[in-house]
Amino acid sequence: MVVLIMSVTITKKKMILQIVKFLQNNNNESIITLHVPHRCDSADNFYVNKEIKAFNSKLKKTAKLSTHS
Repeated sequence: MVVLIMSVTITKKKMILQIVKFLQNNNNESIITLHVPHRCDSADNFYVNKEIKAFNSKLKKTAKLSTHS
């Protein structure tokens, strides 16, 4: 079992690149991708939720490119 944990301090682009590299390196494994949940704790998180939505969209597109995720 392989677990990929992302650091919050890296950028969205670097996260997607790391996920692509991970998918390429583990092409014989079954991989489940999970979306980042929206923040509901404050109304001030509109920008955060907008970024989460954009990241989840890119993650979905990236996962579609892989035949085993």
